[in-house]
Amino acid sequence: TIKERSWLESSEIVAGLILLDKLQPTVVNPSDLYMEYKEIIPLKRDGISNEEIITRVGLTPVTTALRAAKTINGEIEPLVWVSILEKLAVKARVASKVMPKIEKLQRGEHVDVNEVLADLSVLEHNAGELIPLSEVKPTKAVWIKTGYRPLDFHVGGVPDASLTILAASPGIGKTTLAIKIAIEMVKKYTSKKVAIFTLEMTNGQICKRAIEVDDTLSDEDKRKNILIADATMNVKQVFAIASQAAAKYSLSLIVVDYADLLVSGDQSEATMGVIYRTLQQLAKQIGVPVLLVSQLNRGTYGGGIPKVNHIRYSGMAEACAASILLAYNPFNILADFGRQDSLPIIEGMAYLIVGKSKYGYKRGSPGAIQIEWDGAFGWGNESKKENWFVLAS
Repeated sequence: TIKERSWLESSEIVAGLILLDKLQPTVVNPSDLYMEYKEIIPLKRDGISNEEIITRVGLTPVTTALRAAKTINGEIEPLVWVSILEKLAVKARVASKVMPKIEKLQRGEHVDVNEVLADLSVLEHNAGELIPLSEVKPTKAVWIKTGYRPLDFHVGGVPDASLTILAASPGIGKTTLAIKIAIEMVKKYTSKKVAIFTLEMTNGQICKRAIEVDDTLSDEDKRKNILIADATMNVKQVFAIASQAAAKYSLSLIVVDYADLLVSGDQSEATMGVIYRTLQQLAKQIGVPVLLVSQLNRGTYGGGIPKVNHIRYSGMAEACAASILLAYNPFNILADFGRQDSLPIIEGMAYLIVGKSKYGYKRGSPGAIQIEWDGAFGWGNESKKENWFVLAS
């Protein structure tokens, strides 16, 4: 059995292996090493001799590192020590973030517990290793059926462990549609729960909307299988709470309504990029589809059929999302849509547009699903083969 080492001990060993030329300094990130040992790496990369390194760094760290490397007796391959060091360095960085917050708690000061949990969640998901393909279990399905028939029939559902963005103008019914998909997931996967983060509406408003969307929803499902949170929070807090929920429960879907409200301060390409990337990472790390509701950019969208480039900061959205859906309801908004529309405008009908699919299109290309729309009850449940319309890119 290999003796368990501390971050300091592993730093000494790796630095010593580099000084002995048993490890190339290029394979080590200097910031992963403890204190003065990190100074050895760039010097070795520059071809500086061990004697000169002693004059620059000091005799003690060099001799300690050499002694540590000579005492491991070839327990494991030198490169494996680099992997061990990387993992311990992550723990040390997390500790450096968490400890000041713990000290605040000890003094009775306010600390955002969700930020602490988000910092700690890095430890759970710190894989960072290459593994043989033979050890990877094949995934049978990229798409997860939602139970919402128009989406399942024409698209295949939502991509597993990935980010899906549902975008539309205000008042189009995107929140209603997201809730409907969540409810159908609850009905389809009775042993799993959905988590809804409602940053605009209150829990009570979401409950009312859910009843309006589906009045057959049982009290049992509302009590056991639909989890909601209406607190104002940033994306880091959503990540932490969702990760906790995924560890505690079996989740089928996470809904976040909506993207812009996750921003504290001014919106920018950078801040929105962090939101999209964080939720993409959340979906991947906990293995649960994330459905993010988003707005269109009023500066670029003036009505008509919405496209992916109409989403706010669409470049980052397109880069991070595996699937992008756009809700289009010409009878639910006053806009100049007639001149550019290639979809039939029929009263009582709305469209769910498939704008991007990282894993291919079930119908062969981007297109629009025609779905019944009722002002009182929202989106209908049926859509046939003839209700698919191909859209040019």
